[in-house]
Amino acid sequence: MYRTKIELRCLLRALIPMLEDPPASWFRKLVTLTLLLVWVVLTIGLTPAEPDQWVMYALTALLFLIIGRMWDLQLEKFDIPGLSISTSLSDDEED
Repeated sequence: MYRTKIELRCLLRALIPMLEDPPASWFRKLVTLTLLLVWVVLTIGLTPAEPDQWVMYALTALLFLIIGRMWDLQLEKFDIPGLSISTSLSDDEED
């Protein structure tokens, strides 16, 4: 449960502009929130015309990459032991 709270906190900090954030971070967060809003509107179908399937795939991939990276940056700021996920292979894992 503790990890879930920290992950949720980092996700919110990644998307919501905070007072202590530098101006570049504010801009990045506002652009991401705008993309997220456009994605939600297109996904729910609130537009008169249905978007092309490839446009939705590309927008979804881009949005998830951006949010994932921003979320990871927030996790790195917390620097809590046991919360890191490593994708590197060591000699011990090669069987």
